[in-house]
Amino acid sequence: MLRRIDKAAAAARPVTSVVLFCVGFGPVGDAVAPAAMHTALQLAGDVAGGTVVATLGESAVSQPIAQGVSRLQVWLHSLQQRFAVRRAGWLARHLEQLVVGDLIRDLEQAAATPHSDAFIGVESTATSLAAMLDKLAPPSRRTTAESS
Repeated sequence: MLRRIDKAAAAARPVTSVVLFCVGFGPVGDAVAPAAMHTALQLAGDVAGGTVVATLGESAVSQPIAQGVSRLQVWLHSLQQRFAVRRAGWLARHLEQLVVGDLIRDLEQAAATPHSDAFIGVESTATSLAAMLDKLAPPSRRTTAESS
């Protein structure tokens, strides 16, 4: 609502200025006033009409452009977000490859070792051997092995 009032006031300003100028001629104004008034009114009408057309044209063009710009901005923002995610993944892969190398994979394999079949077999064999050695050891040695 205020924009419409402002647009109407923008169109009326030149007309008001011309009328006030023509009224200010005084006694000379009686001789010059009709021709000046006609020229001034025509000029003020052209200026007011041009102002109205320019204002309406600007609003007619700027609104769709603003919508298009906002759509473009949303698209560019989503593109930047997708690029940032890809860039973070790329950086993580390269840092892992260059700095850490195979360390993480080796640590994961080492953590899984106690649950592997080979480790369980070796552990049971070592326990069996320890029990056999304990049976073969002299009685004084058995008590120290059992106490520890």
